[in-house]
Amino acid sequence: MSRDDVRIQFGHDLVKAYNSLPTSEQTLTLEETGLLELATRYYMNEFNFSYPTAFDAGSGFTGWPDLCALEALTLKIVGSTETDSTGRREESAG
Repeated sequence: MSRDDVRIQFGHDLVKAYNSLPTSEQTLTLEETGLLELATRYYMNEFNFSYPTAFDAGSGFTGWPDLCALEALTLKIVGSTETDSTGRREESAG
């Protein structure tokens, strides 16, 4: 599936994209799935993840997803795979 196919089929819906993975690749815990759902709501602009407000900063971004947790979640989902120039996944050597 190309990047354009992914964009067209899933848009910003990270949960929908994750749920479309083969069951054997759906390895998130219940807590991680909740984090993915929260990140999806932000990413789809329910909470405007792209443009924080002064209130968000003043409140210490309370309620926002933890960036370290999001990074760990991302690394778990994509694992040690990389994409080639066409967007296809290929196992990284080493």
